[in-house]
Amino acid sequence: MEEREIIRKSSSEWASPVVLVWKKSGDLRICVDYRWLKARTIQDAHPLPHQADCLAALGGNAIFSVMDLTSGFYNIEMAEEDKKFTAFTTPMGLYEFNRLSQGLCNSPASFMRLMMHIFGDQNFLTILCYLDDLLVFAPNEGVALKRLELVFSRLRAHGLKLAPKKCHLFRRSVRFLGHVIDEKGVAADPDKVQAITAMTERDLMMEDGVTPSQKKIKSFLGMVMFYQRFIQGCSSIAKPLFALTAAPKGQKNNGTKFSAFRKLSPSDWKKEQRDSFSQLKSALLESVVLASPIHSINRHFVGWIGRCTFSGPGRRD
Repeated sequence: MEEREIIRKSSSEWASPVVLVWKKSGDLRICVDYRWLKARTIQDAHPLPHQADCLAALGGNAIFSVMDLTSGFYNIEMAEEDKKFTAFTTPMGLYEFNRLSQGLCNSPASFMRLMMHIFGDQNFLTILCYLDDLLVFAPNEGVALKRLELVFSRLRAHGLKLAPKKCHLFRRSVRFLGHVIDEKGVAADPDKVQAITAMTERDLMMEDGVTPSQKKIKSFLGMVMFYQRFIQGCSSIAKPLFALTAAPKGQKNNGTKFSAFRKLSPSDWKKEQRDSFSQLKSALLESVVLASPIHSINRHFVGWIGRCTFSGPGRRD
């Protein structure tokens, strides 16, 4: 990284700890714990696109091309006066980033702003940009070719490169943002569903194997709720598990936030929790393909919402 001028030796008065993490490719990734710096940083409010909005834009398309930018955040150069804040400690000494670090709290917003500068006029119309993941969609191969030519020309003009091994062009079905996308609509990624449904009750317990772990339950719920729109009544089914993650009543921090979680015991894992866990996994296995709306000036959508938290069916005219 120093040879590629991504980092350089530093004499900064700032320093954050570093952790090396293995990537799927087998390479090492430098991860810096910037929590102390984040607490002292003004947050950039530039939003990331909502995944539901991204997936809803794909109706009426049959040809998909997914691409991944190489080097990701490192494509953006840090301002000289800000480089000192990115300093991190290593056994070889103190280093700082010349390029945008992944661990900085404003890195996603800065990178998304760059992508909107390049593709903002095409986003949701011909391309979806989610950080360094790109999806070009089209109704047929001819249109797909023209749209890809536009994307390639803009990337070239801004000096951005694609990772060849992560590019899949002119496909009838692709994986994007944890979903499988094709002409019919959007489905949950079967590999991720398999990983969730393979979990056992023991995977939600502490080391003793009988006491439920709030951390592990929250992790499981986070994975399930990512696909909640594929599960009818998901929140209601998950309610017994959410009850175990709630903070004890009356314990507040500065009158606004709960400061502690109640300690769980083996008796907290009851039949309703077991049923909730089992039903959520079964519902994921039975999840269906959600059809993407086909946008047209001659069509409009009508939706019904019931008095409860569950939304009813939608109608397309």
